[in-house]
Amino acid sequence: MADPYQLAVRLRLRGMVPSVPDAMPRLGPPDASSAGTPGAIIVPACNEAARIEACLRALLPQAGAAACPVMVVVNATQDDTARRAARCLVAAGPGAGVVVDFGAAAL
Repeated sequence: MADPYQLAVRLRLRGMVPSVPDAMPRLGPPDASSAGTPGAIIVPACNEAARIEACLRALLPQAGAAACPVMVVVNATQDDTARRAARCLVAAGPGAGVVVDFGAAAL
């Protein structure tokens, strides 16, 4: 796997990124203290009503097996993405996830 810092430097030299921080954190393998720490899966969505339920139905079994809650973040959508996502998460059972809907305030 490529070193993220070296990759950023190469992209900077090619003019593809604006700058490379001097103290860019280097990611390494997780240490033993983080083993078993659950994460979360964040799904950004805007005007995805036609696809959000299929996406969540595919994702939820994997998230449940990893004990990761799913957070669907909906912003400035003009359809019923949030309602459909919420319906899917409720059907999956308690603790499956949450929908955060910023609505028109995100504009």
